[in-house]
Amino acid sequence: MILYPFLIIFYLLINPTSANETSSLTFIHVDGAWVRATKVANSAAYMKIVNNGSKSDRLISVQTEVCNTVELHTHLKEGDVYKMRPIDFIDIPAGQTVDLKEGGLHIMLLNIFKPLKEKEKIKLTLTFEKTGQVSIIAEVRKNRHECNCKG
Repeated sequence: MILYPFLIIFYLLINPTSANETSSLTFIHVDGAWVRATKVANSAAYMKIVNNGSKSDRLISVQTEVCNTVELHTHLKEGDVYKMRPIDFIDIPAGQTVDLKEGGLHIMLLNIFKPLKEKEKIKLTLTFEKTGQVSIIAEVRKNRHECNCKG
């Protein structure tokens, strides 16, 4: 009877299939998440998404309690003007960091329920194609590009 558990452990240690499966996982974590303070209907979230795994992943959606509509966005140059455009996903390549920042890839929070004030903290739940859901807390920071626009 004592030999049976030993054989199971031995099999798991030497089985090359289980070793390959472990090394091919994605390892996603998020650094420096923050959201723009705002008095208007929309805001944006920024962060660094780090994939320390050996397989690429994709950010496919984000949810939060501060609004009903969240979109993944990029900036595209049309003529001499840069415009924000929604995108379906953000690729997170294996072994790389993707920087969601002002003027680049970002997360739009549309039609927020109430103004977001500095130093508040909000929860964002990021959904990745392979990793699944990752919940983070983002601090609300001052909007450096204040405007009287609605988005």
